[in-house]
Amino acid sequence: MMYLSREERAEILAVQLKENGLLSCETLKKILGKEFIPLLVFRTNKLAPLEALVKYLKEELSLSYHEIAVLTARNDRTIWKTYKNASKKEEKNDYSASEIFIPAEVFASRKLSILESLISHLIEKKKLRMPKIASIIGKDNRMLWTIYARAKKKRNK
Repeated sequence: MMYLSREERAEILAVQLKENGLLSCETLKKILGKEFIPLLVFRTNKLAPLEALVKYLKEELSLSYHEIAVLTARNDRTIWKTYKNASKKEEKNDYSASEIFIPAEVFASRKLSILESLISHLIEKKKLRMPKIASIIGKDNRMLWTIYARAKKKRNK
């Protein structure tokens, strides 16, 4: 049997309320003190996962390059260049329909890529099945299995 701390239970409850449309992202951040990323941010054909994440954090949450760099454990110059590249690729997404939210801290691991971190979190923490993840983010199911297998290998090293 797995026991959760008070903070973990509060986070699960707050995220469930957000996913059911009873809390806004701003309220969720105030309650838990951390940023959450809608899963639909990663449903893009033109942007790489890091580009999509940086563009969302910069444009939707109005974070500075430095704040994004700290949040993602990357260099400020990397974030600046990634945003410049992403902003050249015209793509507008509507994130309001997203029902699943990912804590931004998931992407702070440099051991895994952005997509590896995302897929691992969705499978291991959110308990989503691979076909559902594939349909939500618009990627091929087999590609996601490969990414997940690679992430597991990296973590076991």
